[in-house]
Amino acid sequence: MDIVAHAPEHEDQPSALPVNAAPIEAASGPDDFETFWTTYPKRAGGNPKTTALKAWNARRKDGHTAATLIDGAQRYAAYCQATGKINTEYVKQASTFINQLSFLDPWSLPAQRAAPPHNGQRQQASSSMTPEMAEWDAILRGLKPASPVIEGECHATH
Repeated sequence: MDIVAHAPEHEDQPSALPVNAAPIEAASGPDDFETFWTTYPKRAGGNPKTTALKAWNARRKDGHTAATLIDGAQRYAAYCQATGKINTEYVKQASTFINQLSFLDPWSLPAQRAAPPHNGQRQQASSSMTPEMAEWDAILRGLKPASPVIEGECHATH
């Protein structure tokens, strides 16, 4: 039995890929990378998907699971949301996030701060105030701010 190699039918058409290049495809399946990509927080500025996919494939070859990468992206997205970084340049590029193994970081959410007083007013006097302090506090809260003084203006007091 002779084995005969056949030439491609359309030799005159250029290949879409260089001779030694393989198509870029996520090692764990394209759906896993797409899940990562849609989970990852959006940023201002560049965030090349092909570069992120190359980093994804490298980490997968290192033994990191798709679930680990996706879970890390979910934690990072929640962190970015909580800190107001979504759609800013402060969100890491996905390739940097993957290459620096940032998907292994806990990305703990910051502690919530107490809500500021309503309408910019100071909070009510505490129960530890003396009656005199409470009276002064009430007086001071009722005062309207004075007009700002512009440097160089003369203000006559008649």
